[in-house]
Amino acid sequence: MGYNSYFAGAAQVSQFVIGASPALGYRVNDRLAIGPGITYSYSNNSVDFGNNRQGQTLKSNNFGVKAFAQFRVYQQFFAHAEYEVTRAKVLEYDSNNNPTGRGLSQSIESPLLGAGYRQQFSDRAAADILLLYNFNDSFESLYPNPVIRFNFLFNIGK
Repeated sequence: MGYNSYFAGAAQVSQFVIGASPALGYRVNDRLAIGPGITYSYSNNSVDFGNNRQGQTLKSNNFGVKAFAQFRVYQQFFAHAEYEVTRAKVLEYDSNNNPTGRGLSQSIESPLLGAGYRQQFSDRAAADILLLYNFNDSFESLYPNPVIRFNFLFNIGK
């Protein structure tokens, strides 16, 4: 989940994103888990052009896949890294980096790194809350920093 507001040229852009990201993990040992996952996010981008020009809103449902690794640091606290590729509709920008207000469908790569806390439900199921940094923080990014994510994790293996 994230919210961001910034100026792009003469326009003000507000971006809100919320999503779900279930994963299937393999516990390599007591501290390390790796695995794939799927992602879904809903994004709402509002562009205010000012100067009595009509603002525009771009809403989209985005789907993707990810690979992740988690390393338990202390009790239920862990370090988390993931790489996500999402097919999303993002704002189109002109050659001067001004938003046009139209949408552009493209694949977005998001390398994420941060920390999390796990609430264990059973030996095999847990819920995570994560605070991540998106290293692809640009106009075309799907997730504004910081990225707050809630994951459900189902372990297989050891």
